[in-house]
Amino acid sequence: VLEGDNYEFWVALGCLSDHNALNQHALIRGLQLNVSLAVAWGYLGKLYFKAGEKQLARQVFDRARSIDPGLALPWASMSAESCVSREPAPDEAFESCSRAVQIMPLAEFQIGLTKLALLSGHLLSSQVFGAIQQAVQHSPHYPESHNLHGLVCEARKDYKSAATFYRLARHAFSIGSESNQNSHIRDISINLARSLSKAGNTADALQECENLKKEGV
Repeated sequence: VLEGDNYEFWVALGCLSDHNALNQHALIRGLQLNVSLAVAWGYLGKLYFKAGEKQLARQVFDRARSIDPGLALPWASMSAESCVSREPAPDEAFESCSRAVQIMPLAEFQIGLTKLALLSGHLLSSQVFGAIQQAVQHSPHYPESHNLHGLVCEARKDYKSAATFYRLARHAFSIGSESNQNSHIRDISINLARSLSKAGNTADALQECENLKKEGV
């Protein structure tokens, strides 16, 4: 029997169901019973975002943030949109993701923050440097974290460290099973060649360039 007046039940159903229509119905029902549920607003916004209702999602995320500024979900979700559509503006998205990282320092958020730093010109931010270092520790087998770490080091003119992280990223991709891993490996190899050149390691940089030429780059 559905618990008609139990808002916690409806919110739980809205978060756990695999059916979007039921999710939306349950979350809205929960909010009708208790309009101040920031988590419910956050999940509803995420649902609208996945459905392509970007403007509605932003309004709902804003509602969630106004109720509970300490909830990471709406901050992270708003910043994630920028990586896909460049809306909101990169600076605004960076600030949103920065809040999410401060609230909940998950590797996923930290990697997202570094991506947004790349888009918005904040790679030299000390918060970004700390975040990507933690992300690498939390997800050492995730190639993108190493590549982003390399980009951050390169921005800080630490080219030797950058080269090290690019090599780690390339190795992580090479043992992975992603369908487009060759494309990723080429991109990382270009980063590696650039950082080696900037570090004054001309011989290794030239070797990387030769390898790239053989692959038609």
